[in-house]
Amino acid sequence: MVKQAEKQVKKNPLLPIFALILAGGLFFFALLIANGLVQGEIGKIAQLMTFKASPNRWTATIGIAFGIWLVFIAIAYFVVAVAAGRDPDDSPKIEVTPLRKAKKKQRDWK
Repeated sequence: MVKQAEKQVKKNPLLPIFALILAGGLFFFALLIANGLVQGEIGKIAQLMTFKASPNRWTATIGIAFGIWLVFIAIAYFVVAVAAGRDPDDSPKIEVTPLRKAKKKQRDWK
């Protein structure tokens, strides 16, 4: 009988780059939402591209966008963790040891 070699699963080397692109895209959407919240009207997305706002408004927009982005990243991390699951081969192996036999007391019956 011939033993088969264990299959080595290689991960995609571009996976960290995809994660950075995803994080950047989520920050962009968070920035859009925060800009709409700060200005009071979500429909004015075109004003996001112009830098005519005061520094305090942009500071507030960036701060709110960062908070929304953290929520988005937490949701994405949760989805990836649930989708990936846990590898059953990585679970710790429990060694079963047999129980000791109880010592019987010798009784003198008279």
